[in-house]
Amino acid sequence: MYRVRVLDHFGIVDRGLRLYVAVGPYHPINGFIAYLKYVPGSGPWRRSSVTFSRVLSVYSPYAVDEACRGVEKVYDPMLGVEVPIVKLDRVQRVVDPRDAASRLLSTCRDELECVASQLLADLASLGLDPSCIGVTGSIMFGIHGRHSDIDLAIYGERCAEVATEVVPMVLQRVSDGRRRLILENLSAIHGVDPKLVDQFIDLRRGVYRSIEVTVVYTWGDPWDLRDPVRSSACFEGVVEVEPSLGALMYPARLEADVGGERIEVVSYESTLALAMGRGGRFRVRGAMQLLASGAKRLVLGVRECETGVEPI
Repeated sequence: MYRVRVLDHFGIVDRGLRLYVAVGPYHPINGFIAYLKYVPGSGPWRRSSVTFSRVLSVYSPYAVDEACRGVEKVYDPMLGVEVPIVKLDRVQRVVDPRDAASRLLSTCRDELECVASQLLADLASLGLDPSCIGVTGSIMFGIHGRHSDIDLAIYGERCAEVATEVVPMVLQRVSDGRRRLILENLSAIHGVDPKLVDQFIDLRRGVYRSIEVTVVYTWGDPWDLRDPVRSSACFEGVVEVEPSLGALMYPARLEADVGGERIEVVSYESTLALAMGRGGRFRVRGAMQLLASGAKRLVLGVRECETGVEPI
């Protein structure tokens, strides 16, 4: 049995050399919630003599569901939804993105790794703790090629707060054309007003030495969920939220006023959470869960209910 404390964007390699990416900071006791990203095939990604093709190129609940058709799914009572899971007895190896970053800071083996190494050093020189920076994506798995991008994960709220200051200082803005394309894609996939997300693009996307860089912000400690979901129903209504760093994190976690009642909002769609990042009143569609304790939780970005965020 393989058991470690897995956080969001950790890499998981199964016994068939299929490569998964962990989702979120909570995982059931018998496995890891993850989506399938790469499989052995005829694609351009390579490690030693094994080549890989990418299963998932666009992230959304429906795309993840399609990519995970061959992955076992189980109902998790703490989340109240069905999730794709890699059972412990199928896990060959778990990759911590922070370990990948630490290795790159000490040694790099090719041009892309050396660029990533310098990027990490530049971020650290501006005060971002190197121990909370992870390198994810194809570099983490060691299957990258000359045309790969650089993917970073920032772990923990304290580091995320620092990163929001230093990331825009280190990364150049993506070109206007690329920016428009990103916003159009996000709008098409998630149905949000591009203007709501545009203000956050520079925290999430940029260019470093001509290489595109994507940054995600996530939690530095596992979630210990002990309050199971008693019932769930699709919800549409008005919520009011305050500006919160939690909207930038993945999964987003913030508090909202719903009809005079304070409830927790959890979003598995970063774009929807970012749309609420500056606070305000929104018409929201999602899943309203009633927990065993009597508390309520509004969840966005799950297959079970249509999800949307519109400012009022």
